[in-house]
Amino acid sequence: MYREVLQMKATAETSAWMDEVRLGPRIRELRQQKGMTLRRLADKTGLSTALLSKVENNAVSPTIPTLWKICETLGVRVGYFFQDGDHESRDYVITRKDKRPVVFREGSKHGYLYESLAYGKPDHAMEPFVVTVAPGERRGGKLFSHAGDELVFVLEGRVEFLLGELSFVLEEGDSVYFNSERPHRLQALDGREARTLQVVYYR
Repeated sequence: MYREVLQMKATAETSAWMDEVRLGPRIRELRQQKGMTLRRLADKTGLSTALLSKVENNAVSPTIPTLWKICETLGVRVGYFFQDGDHESRDYVITRKDKRPVVFREGSKHGYLYESLAYGKPDHAMEPFVVTVAPGERRGGKLFSHAGDELVFVLEGRVEFLLGELSFVLEEGDSVYFNSERPHRLQALDGREARTLQVVYYR
């Protein structure tokens, strides 16, 4: 039930923003510019053509690992898809606390809601987010992995951090820096949501 509420919250807050970003058509346009078919992109990324078709048609939003695989294959950084014409000549962006775009990903079905802190900055090497982590079952959830390094800093609440077979409890003010190629995930504890600052660096 909580995750359904989280998903509804993300949809209500970001439907207009997602229409503006139009992530799927941008991926399709870049793929076509590269002269690459959907089947070839699927073969190179290891993703299914069905999933990629849904992504390009904005039927689903890609997770961070999925988007990373697409970007790596197409030869761009993730930030390529999160910029607009108003910021192309700037080497900085300011994100107001009440204006953070929510990146509504498939990952939110697993209890995550991402708020971007670098939207509009062209060609940025890091992806910083404020992430709301929903409470849920302690074990059995899907682990994620993607190329690069990642920093997680706990802003509110307590979380269990899983890294492969390892498990750590992080409290407010705690942080962890790790190789994000290792399977990992966060789980909010105590039956309450938690908020974290997460920065992904794509090597």
